[in-house]
Amino acid sequence: MSKYIGRINQYDYNDNLVGKYEGDLKAIIEKIEYDDKFYYKFPCFSDVKNGIKEKYCHFGVNGIDSNDHYYRPAELVNRSLNYDIRKYYRRRKVNKIYNLNFENQLVIYAWQLRANELLSQNNKEDFNNKLEAFLNRHKQFIQISDLNPFRTLTGLYLLVLDKYNVCYIGQTQSSIMRRIKQHWTRSDYFQTGIDRFKAMDTTRIYVYPITNVENINEAEYRCIPDFPEQYTLNCGNLGGDIWFQKNHAPLKNIEPNKARLMSNLDIYLEQSADTLGITIVR
Repeated sequence: MSKYIGRINQYDYNDNLVGKYEGDLKAIIEKIEYDDKFYYKFPCFSDVKNGIKEKYCHFGVNGIDSNDHYYRPAELVNRSLNYDIRKYYRRRKVNKIYNLNFENQLVIYAWQLRANELLSQNNKEDFNNKLEAFLNRHKQFIQISDLNPFRTLTGLYLLVLDKYNVCYIGQTQSSIMRRIKQHWTRSDYFQTGIDRFKAMDTTRIYVYPITNVENINEAEYRCIPDFPEQYTLNCGNLGGDIWFQKNHAPLKNIEPNKARLMSNLDIYLEQSADTLGITIVR
């Protein structure tokens, strides 16, 4: 079995360095008495904020989050490290096992490098042309500047991240405003979809209000495959599956092309190991 050796620094929430550790992550953490007053960082990302939450207001919505409210791979990996450590302590407290090692952060950072490389290939003019064409085909989407009128409205929403020339199409059967805020504030998602991004990464919002649940699923099922996969952060059809199962309609290919994302991943794993300072001992 492979063993992952790395280094982490321990800080208090005033960003004062408390300790430096090297070795197997589980072995390191077992030597430290748990205290939620501490925060851990990879030495290469020691300049990243220490996880203290800050308030923001975006599209009329008040929220609280860390890291200037923008997505940064370095912040995400540090956050993932602390999430795993806290989860390990919680599980151990009730005699449950949690596999704590550096492999998780290694893979997550590699995914960030690969996914961001693909996003960097997106063309701004082409993306905006595709978006305009989509909106012309689906005129039910309206651009908004304030989410508050959509506190109790349901339907579809389209988030545009202009820095990355990409968008995300989602649905909610409860509250458009609350669902979008969930995307912005989720702290336990570290892969490649919309939830790794932060509030300020969303620069435009379009909504498609729908009241009937069945119509929401059908609309999602039809809209997501109608936008070029290259320019979306969608990872599956979700509620559209429900509509398909009930109606037995021809299933469109909504699931993204995993081969495109997985290609050359070994290269990014090597880059990730070099940056994070993780050594694999076999």
